[in-house]
Amino acid sequence: ETDVGTESRDVPCLTGISLRVRDGALHTTAMFRSLNPLSVWPYDHAFLALFTSLLAAHLKVQQAFISYHVASLQIPLSMAATAEKAAEVDLSLAP
Repeated sequence: ETDVGTESRDVPCLTGISLRVRDGALHTTAMFRSLNPLSVWPYDHAFLALFTSLLAAHLKVQQAFISYHVASLQIPLSMAATAEKAAEVDLSLAP
């Protein structure tokens, strides 16, 4: 099987990962062309967290935050009610 040069509309949403060691910590930036924060992002974040954790351990540095740059956040209409409920949750860190 080959996929190089094959025309397809199935394009990955994660388009790039930047990894930098600064001040003894691995900083990660993930670039997405599109992202559904309700159904897809948890899986992408779990992958990136595990990947960067393993890489940081291999490099013997701390793991810093993962930053996200997303060109288009998309929530399908079928998930609108879930998005509305999520928006109502108080995410404040105040005690």
